[in-house]
Amino acid sequence: GLSMMYPDKGNFIIVAGKVKHRKTVKRITELMRKHSNIAVYPVALPFLGGLAGLSDQKNYWKYNYPAVMINDTSF
Repeated sequence: GLSMMYPDKGNFIIVAGKVKHRKTVKRITELMRKHSNIAVYPVALPFLGGLAGLSDQKNYWKYNYPAVMINDTSF
């Protein structure tokens, strides 16, 4: 699971998006890393469900806009 790849404390930000929009996820992650002092990790998801499906970006994904979810969390 994701707990193998990410910290277990909520001291970081994730930028989550669909696999097909991974360039957008990567670019936003790069910009956030450049302009912040907190760890930022990208997550490219192959599906719309799970926790990522509970946020506003799912409505953009539905119409193929390259939206991301930015969240402070831990796994």
